[in-house]
Amino acid sequence: MVVGRFFIAALMSIFLSCQGCGKGGLVDNDPNETDDVQPDAEVIMESYTGMGAQIGGYDDLQQLIGSPTLSEEDWQKVFDRLTFMRPGLVRATGSEGWNYSIGGVYNPEKSAAVLFKMLDYCQQNDITVIWGEWGHQGGENIDLDWLDRSLNFLSYLVNDKGYTCVKYFNMVNEPNGDWSSVGGSYVLWRTLINHTYQKMGEKDLLSKVQIMGPDATISSAGFTGNQTVTHTFISNTVRDLDDKLGAYDYHFYPGDNVVENDKFLISSGAFRRLAPASKDVFITELGFKYEPNTAKGQLNQQLIDGDPHAADNANMMVYESVYAIDASAALIQLALAGYGGATVWRLDDAQYRSAGKFTRWGLWNSIGTEYFGNPEDENVRPWFYTTSLLSRYMPKGSTILDVNPNRVQGVYAVGAVKDGKYSIAVVNTGTTKRTTKISLQAGLELNGVKVYSFKAGTRRNFEGEVDANGFPVPESQSSIDFGVLNEYEVEIEASSMMMLTNME
Repeated sequence: MVVGRFFIAALMSIFLSCQGCGKGGLVDNDPNETDDVQPDAEVIMESYTGMGAQIGGYDDLQQLIGSPTLSEEDWQKVFDRLTFMRPGLVRATGSEGWNYSIGGVYNPEKSAAVLFKMLDYCQQNDITVIWGEWGHQGGENIDLDWLDRSLNFLSYLVNDKGYTCVKYFNMVNEPNGDWSSVGGSYVLWRTLINHTYQKMGEKDLLSKVQIMGPDATISSAGFTGNQTVTHTFISNTVRDLDDKLGAYDYHFYPGDNVVENDKFLISSGAFRRLAPASKDVFITELGFKYEPNTAKGQLNQQLIDGDPHAADNANMMVYESVYAIDASAALIQLALAGYGGATVWRLDDAQYRSAGKFTRWGLWNSIGTEYFGNPEDENVRPWFYTTSLLSRYMPKGSTILDVNPNRVQGVYAVGAVKDGKYSIAVVNTGTTKRTTKISLQAGLELNGVKVYSFKAGTRRNFEGEVDANGFPVPESQSSIDFGVLNEYEVEIEASSMMMLTNME
């Protein structure tokens, strides 16, 4: 993207103007000096958990490539890419058959080939992990022996393997759906959670791992832009199980035309308010489901029809540069709406299949060469650019700031500060260049502010600097002293995202 000198200077001055702030983790450089102006930026959240992706799965590798695990070269790519992303939060989901039973006999070492490799990485890099069961066993009566094995496996992860990174436990994926193991029955799921809580207490797990729920999914129809929303499954969970849950989580799958007109932001905030303000709420699956009567939906269907490996529910838009804008707009708006973190669906095409085909939601495909005969499919896709920058530079433990109180519709901005270092992310979802005002506070000097920019082009083309690995690199870097400034009018190109940061 070509960016005007005024735009760069104005946005960089945001960072320089932060150095005198005292609210919400902004450090006052001289406590004996009286600030002329009080901080402008509203603190949305302190101690943000962070962003990341769904990392579990790879359950069909033996069938697909004749090995229960990825090659060492492919694992190195996975970990190199995660290292660039620096996720603060990830989610992994499994089951007895995939993870802790061999021939009907409990054996937790079944997870050594994949899950333990992922958890080793998370443990070494201080990444918060949500572990969960896809479903339960026992039908309407609940198999308590299975539940005992499930929680024995959780204990094995935390106590035997020492994965203290596992902070949360999900029981049943999307229990409000009729496709879930509880068939959408709240009463059955509530009973299961009560049994889970009791058994976790018996196994001395409650002080180490918190139950997270309800893991409810909200489809595209839920994002209408209303300030008030209703969701019986979530409300019942708050009423009946709040004392047993350490945090809440939802799955968001918006459709077309909601991230650019405030509908997603408003509805996301309304869903956040259904849960107690005193507890974190996370979005543990974030992805788009494009409507069939829209241009994006029609393109997605054409791409599915042209790919013999694509499942009917594939999201082929992950190959398109515009998906990077949709995803970044949604992630920024979730931070503005007060969520404690978010994980995108998902890291890698190779993780999951549906009816023998691939659902194509990944940031890349680790078995592009081995199974598809297509080495290029192993490259990172355009949305890695924006998603990785947001994950990296809105880090775990940061304070989230509203830096754009007088927003222009379609342009969204959010700030993060940690250890005296700052990031500002701005996205323009529209089709024309826009101006908006961004505010923080009076400042002194910041050194080494990096400017990253991504502009979605035609189809899979985009403008943005990358290295040989496909990782974003800054287009410029500067040290500037601006003095006392309060508000800046900036321009941002159509269908683009920028990240400005002096974080490492």
